[in-house]
Amino acid sequence: FPSHDTNNGYFAEFQVTESGEYWFGKNLLQPTFTGKCPADAISYSVSGGLGTTFQWQVDTGSGYTNLAESAIYSGTTSSTITITGAPGTYSGNRYRCMVDGIARDERILRFYYYWSGSMDNNWFQAANWSCNEIPGETADVIIPAGLSRYPSVNSNVRIRSLKILTNVPLQLASGTILS
Repeated sequence: FPSHDTNNGYFAEFQVTESGEYWFGKNLLQPTFTGKCPADAISYSVSGGLGTTFQWQVDTGSGYTNLAESAIYSGTTSSTITITGAPGTYSGNRYRCMVDGIARDERILRFYYYWSGSMDNNWFQAANWSCNEIPGETADVIIPAGLSRYPSVNSNVRIRSLKILTNVPLQLASGTILS
């Protein structure tokens, strides 16, 4: 689950599968709410960048596999990979780089959809969202404070997570499910 620290602007994402004491390293820390959208070009680099061979890998939920150059991935055998035009379903994919055969720097790709309310209060109006598309079930949604219009939801919505800042209204029509 994501653990947010609004004091330093970073979060760590991890899964707890059984009770016990857990420690996580700085490789899990990521800037929080960076505003990444599926259409954005997103780059990840190996910390330090030192090594002679690099191979980026992805885990979509079934274990890590090597990446190859494609329309979405470039730099798959360098110290920096760029992900361009990934579909929203790529949110949650885990990426790491094998440097000289050693796994380094795991990153989790997340897409954040900020509510702007620039058109009206309709949740299903793409222009009301930072990514100019309606958030889907893999989206992390953030509704900030200080806006003149807030969302009104009149039919069921499925998203990955929702962060509503203090004193922000969210209007749900009777019988509407937000999951």
